[in-house]
Amino acid sequence: MILLKHLSLAVALTVLSASAKAAEEAVPIDKGEWITSEDYPPSATAEGIEGRVKVELSVAATGLPVDCKVAHGSGDWRMDDYTCQLLLERAKFEPDADIGYDVAKYRTSVVWQLNPRKPLAPVDIRVSFVIDEDGNVSDCHVDARAADLPKKPCPDDGFFEPFTDSEGNPVKKRVTLRQSVEIDDLE
Repeated sequence: MILLKHLSLAVALTVLSASAKAAEEAVPIDKGEWITSEDYPPSATAEGIEGRVKVELSVAATGLPVDCKVAHGSGDWRMDDYTCQLLLERAKFEPDADIGYDVAKYRTSVVWQLNPRKPLAPVDIRVSFVIDEDGNVSDCHVDARAADLPKKPCPDDGFFEPFTDSEGNPVKKRVTLRQSVEIDDLE
């Protein structure tokens, strides 16, 4: 997947698959230049329109696309049509005079995304705070910070039941919350 970023816009162009027959595979040229973040339509930006458009291009032996069909739309016909328009204008493939196919197929997916999402990454977050004898929270701090963790992760008001000792008297204790995200490969 090619992820193109500009300010807070991103457009991703992903090759999903080409035709099953080796003799009919269209080989793309400079696919990273076909659609860029600069192409995000201003009207779509203003309306907050995002989506993935899956298309199938028909490619002539000259290496130029001759047709674009939307296999799965984004949910907005304007984005779908615009995606095909750009691909028909800009997509280029290696010419195939030797094999001499009339038309080859090339499937691709374009992701129109306003605010690029950050990939999920392993993280370990530890938040530590004190709950006093009255159940009030104090001395709150983050031992390990993730980028998206709130600046003030601890509650301001005392809404916890106070801890008690063996005789039932309220006591002050430090509470540490740990949250881990692990990413494992599936076999």
